[in-house]
Amino acid sequence: MRAALLWASAGALSAFQGDPSEDARLKQLISAESAMRNGNYSGALATLDIACPLADLPEMFRARCLHDRASLADALGERGKALDLYRKAAASWTEGLGPQNAGLADTLAGLSDAARGLGLIAEAEEAARRNVAIRKNLEGPSSGRSILAASQLGRILLEEGRIAEAAQWIENAYQLAQAPSSALSKNARILMNMGALRLVQGRVAEADTLLRRVAGELSRGHPPDGELAEALFELAVICEQEGRKAEASTLLRRAAPLMERVYGPNSPHLASVRREQALLALSENHPAIAEALLNQALAAVTTAPQGTVDVVAFQNSLGLALIEQRRYPEAEALLLRVAGQEERGSLAGTVDRATNLANLGLLKERQKNFTEAASYYKDSLAICESIGTTGPVLAEILTAYARVVRSNNPGQAKALRKRAAAALNAQNPVR
Repeated sequence: MRAALLWASAGALSAFQGDPSEDARLKQLISAESAMRNGNYSGALATLDIACPLADLPEMFRARCLHDRASLADALGERGKALDLYRKAAASWTEGLGPQNAGLADTLAGLSDAARGLGLIAEAEEAARRNVAIRKNLEGPSSGRSILAASQLGRILLEEGRIAEAAQWIENAYQLAQAPSSALSKNARILMNMGALRLVQGRVAEADTLLRRVAGELSRGHPPDGELAEALFELAVICEQEGRKAEASTLLRRAAPLMERVYGPNSPHLASVRREQALLALSENHPAIAEALLNQALAAVTTAPQGTVDVVAFQNSLGLALIEQRRYPEAEALLLRVAGQEERGSLAGTVDRATNLANLGLLKERQKNFTEAASYYKDSLAICESIGTTGPVLAEILTAYARVVRSNNPGQAKALRKRAAAALNAQNPVR
């Protein structure tokens, strides 16, 4: 987890220097922040209760107290409480020092992380952009904090599917971090964000190298659990796609309790781990286990704020689990309901829509209705081609399409199988 402590910010400290009446409180705040750094959360809370009653405090001191309380809640995994306190702290910093100050930038970094942890991606992006702007204005684009802020903004954009824009931020931050004058060449966040980008770009070998480096570094120290969990999860995705199922399973088992401790039992992050475990169970012919994991994940993501989680992806996976258990009427009802959501929403021409069509194709194939199956596979293939999907995902759809047309059109089936073999030469981790 990320405890965004103001002790590191000279700008935040200077707001209180030269005011003897606040010296005692300032020392108590520094003591609380030191306790948080050392993991003494109960001691930090007790000190904050003395230093920060919040009533009749100067606005800037109030902002710092709110920020430290937010950091403590964040460290304890109370993300909702942390987010509320970060919002209040941001308002206090702005009221006390205006819209351009180091304390506000620190708070916005914490706010962005907390919002991201709760799946509130739009709010996370807005806070991250404000943080980047303040850092660049106060410190220049090459400062350590500016580089970190830019990389984290890129990560948020990556999670929104804005890959080209994310690449600009993440790659530029990575290059600046590798400069001889930078102390960030081994920074876990910057390396991990670069690894996540390479994974989405299909550059799997590079992603694997970066993420293993991050996981190794974090495992040797006392890392923020959330960062280690994300690195383990992304490594598991790579391993699963490359057929290293035992390693993927081990990594997911390590990631799950960390995700739960940091983000809570009903978080989108933990739900994503459960979905990956379910996909792994399906690949190992354990559809009942997959169904249980997906129902557990769906119970969490359906309570998240609307538009913050790709619920359709979970529903598509559940439909596949039902097909593999030969519960065809249930699977068809679910997949057609999802298809209706996709057509009414903004999911036409997306990976989710292609997956839904492919699953409906598999359903019809299992029911021996090869004509309908071919139609679904054809439509799924058209979407994959339009959005540039390649690698194993495309190969799987081409192979399925070939299966259902081979009796009526063996020439077409042969051509489809040839294309599938060619597609396997490229890796595409988007699922």
